[in-house]
Amino acid sequence: PGVDAILLMRWVQIPVWIATFWLANVFMRDAGLSRFARWAALALALSSSFLMISAVEYRVDPVASLLYIGALVLVQRGDARSMFLAGVLFCLVGLANIRSGPLLVATVLFLRVADMRARSWRGNPRANWIFAGGTAALGVSLSYFVMTRSLAPMIQSVIRENYLSDKYAPEVVGQFFHRLLVPFGVRVLGSDRLFELAAVDAGGIALLFLGFAGLFLTLRQRWRAPDALFCLAVLQVLNLLVIARMKFIYNYHFQLVVILMLPPIAVAIERIPRRALIFAVLSLAWSVNLFASFFRGKELDLAYQDFVVRADD
Repeated sequence: PGVDAILLMRWVQIPVWIATFWLANVFMRDAGLSRFARWAALALALSSSFLMISAVEYRVDPVASLLYIGALVLVQRGDARSMFLAGVLFCLVGLANIRSGPLLVATVLFLRVADMRARSWRGNPRANWIFAGGTAALGVSLSYFVMTRSLAPMIQSVIRENYLSDKYAPEVVGQFFHRLLVPFGVRVLGSDRLFELAAVDAGGIALLFLGFAGLFLTLRQRWRAPDALFCLAVLQVLNLLVIARMKFIYNYHFQLVVILMLPPIAVAIERIPRRALIFAVLSLAWSVNLFASFFRGKELDLAYQDFVVRADD
């Protein structure tokens, strides 16, 4: 009993994040982005409380993010085998995080229309292997549930209860924009103060500004020939739309948003002629991050978690 079990699970989750960032770097490298832009984008994300506060929590979202970016790397390769394996990973994303369902449907349909390897809108017949891989993975998973007599509990716990909780949950108006304003220290909801200077997240602000700027540049300049960067930008927009329509949004819902924002951030960084400016932004972001990490006390939070776990035990 106690909080040590939770802390252990958080430590075990670190390799998942390492693999996720490595795959994001592979995607950006194969998309032709420079090493400096890639590494600066990764460093910016790691300096942001917008990501890292929720990243250290033990949740299903990191696993789903790892599988999703891994599937995109395979789609980027474009051969039949990679497409089939991408379908398997997309199916596992849905099994890991049922909230990803709408995004997954939109993803596979879009990748059937846009061929990032050929940079064409004429459709991608090889993407049919994505459907094949997803169907095969789903078949194996359902067979496992049937053989272990866990199909009914899976439907009840994973599908039905999630559906009911979303259907009957009260909708909080403006929460999507509230979450995006949090790095600026602005509190639209859940606080008696509209602005808190101590809550300003320099890395999160830079991440959002550069990310949305990179999205705009990518969508505006690459739509005629939809390459890997353009396709990822479209999937990011779809991901944001899926989150925006949710009735209640937590910070950890934006974990995949940050991962998919890395290539657009790198695109924006490549357009900045002076590297000294990027180093200055990174220095400021990491200084704020380190100060918050060392001096923002979480002892009461840890004690509360320890109390809850021991009382439950």
